[in-house]
Amino acid sequence: MKRNISGLVLVTSILVFTACAQQKKTTAAPKAKAEATQKADEQTITSIVMDRTACFGRCPAYRIEVKADGTATYTSRSDTKYEGVYTKKFSEKAAAALFKQFVDQKVDTCQDKYENKIADLPGMIFEIYYSDMQEPKRIMNAHFGPNYLKTLGKEVDAFSKVDDKWTKVSDSKE
Repeated sequence: MKRNISGLVLVTSILVFTACAQQKKTTAAPKAKAEATQKADEQTITSIVMDRTACFGRCPAYRIEVKADGTATYTSRSDTKYEGVYTKKFSEKAAAALFKQFVDQKVDTCQDKYENKIADLPGMIFEIYYSDMQEPKRIMNAHFGPNYLKTLGKEVDAFSKVDDKWTKVSDSKE
């Protein structure tokens, strides 16, 4: 039994430490890199959506969307304390601080998908909407990506702590 647990810990550790090595490598010329950086700096995030997906157990599954004006929408999917759809207005300053973290980490340069090697873990999916892009930047299995994606997930989770100050909009789940 101890060998199985040790093996699982070893495999998990390897996955965590190699996630950063999975990032895209660029071979663009310095001028092209500078232009891409300038374009990324000009991009304005209009909203961030994070989905926490279910696991084989009773992991809470929900969606949280934070818009630039501070409006947050929480949608329960399964195994959550508050079921249904809730909204709450945070300050624009709080939303801007969250968005700045995504810009500072250059999340728009992350891979679109990271390999999921452990099927039972709950998933984390980001969708970042930019003012100058028709389609959002979508990052599947973000929890297997660089560590800063997990940190950003915790920051978004701070906006999903539903309590009696939230307004229930609907009883339905997605």
